[in-house]
Amino acid sequence: MRLERLDHYETIRDFFQDKELWKRISEDGMDSADLKPDMMEHIHWVGFYDDDESLIGIMHIAPESLSTCVVHINILKEYRYKHSATVGNMGMAYLQDSTDFWKFHVAIAEQYGAVRAYVVGLGFLQEGIRYQSLIKDGKYVDQYLYGLDRIKLELHNKLRGI
Repeated sequence: MRLERLDHYETIRDFFQDKELWKRISEDGMDSADLKPDMMEHIHWVGFYDDDESLIGIMHIAPESLSTCVVHINILKEYRYKHSATVGNMGMAYLQDSTDFWKFHVAIAEQYGAVRAYVVGLGFLQEGIRYQSLIKDGKYVDQYLYGLDRIKLELHNKLRGI
């Protein structure tokens, strides 16, 4: 597997046309055809490629402030079981080696317990809940908020041999 920083709008947009992935990551009423990835220099789009050179995942890193960013890792369903650990480790190494952010945040809808467990396995700690902040399947749902600072990121990466 390999990763690379993506700079092609079409590559990112095409990836998110996957119906299962779009349903998981979007709020009700959003159309993937309307997606316009922000390609500003300070935004990181990182692609994960398997040994067959298929794009199997994308990590999006967007600043909230000079010191803090939001991270989203998205893996196509058919690759999640086999590659999620490798993608997670590669993503965490990228955060450490290729960004200067002090703090990393993720927000995960309440119904995705496996995703919440995944980010905890990557070293994130639950920091709060954004109540009824997302519409999924016709109802308001909570988002669980997780965070990780650079010291814990580096320690976690070292302990995992990353």
